[in-house]
Amino acid sequence: LTVPLLAFVYGYGPLDMGLSLMPAAIGLFPASAIAIPLTRKIGFRTVGTLGLVLLAGAFYLGTSLETGSSFLSFAVVMVIYGAGIGFASPPATEIIVEALPMEKQGVASALNDVLRELGAVVGIALSGSIFNAGYRKSILNIDGFPQEILDGVRETPAAAGLIAPSLGEEGRVLLIQVSEAVIDGWEKGLWAACITAAIGAIGFLIWAPGLKAKKHSRKPEPLEKRTIDYREVIKILKVEGGHPRTSITAKHRIIYKDS
Repeated sequence: LTVPLLAFVYGYGPLDMGLSLMPAAIGLFPASAIAIPLTRKIGFRTVGTLGLVLLAGAFYLGTSLETGSSFLSFAVVMVIYGAGIGFASPPATEIIVEALPMEKQGVASALNDVLRELGAVVGIALSGSIFNAGYRKSILNIDGFPQEILDGVRETPAAAGLIAPSLGEEGRVLLIQVSEAVIDGWEKGLWAACITAAIGAIGFLIWAPGLKAKKHSRKPEPLEKRTIDYREVIKILKVEGGHPRTSITAKHRIIYKDS
């Protein structure tokens, strides 16, 4: 959702849009660095819930952005969003890893990747569809322009930038109204993301393992002390037709399994 906002409301190009996402790293790196140590002290449940609450808060704060909002407001949203990701992701990964024994860690890694990608796909599809519906509905409310212009703009906000120069002063009005339509779609998409994150936080708070489960998870079983009985067999093989002193010594051990 940030791409249409940055492109058609703030008017940024590809490089500017990429740099505009960097504030998320300000929150992501410190949060992800301390997330695992925090889980050892206060448990998966608290840290993961904190991350999802921060995500819901970032989405809620993002709904307040308007066409005249400064980049600083957007940057604050991205910092909180990054912190939420940093706190939520490591505990979720650790829960999957801790739930399976050591010999199935490959399965745990694959399951973690599948769930992460599935969540991203579903989230993008959900918020993107709601954004598109909100944007198209707002475009239908625009008056004073030919229907063919509105049809083109409804397909993509980028069409407004191509059409506006040929409309003179009306083109400027069109760009403003398209920006407002993008904001309307952005707001509806973020509300969907906010509700989803809030539901996730409640679910994490209810079902995620707490500190007690963390302390007692995957305790290594003590190894039993055993003696191994074996018999050593040595065989000397002489090479036929070779030098009289040429021989091969083969040594192997026969181990007796405990009954």
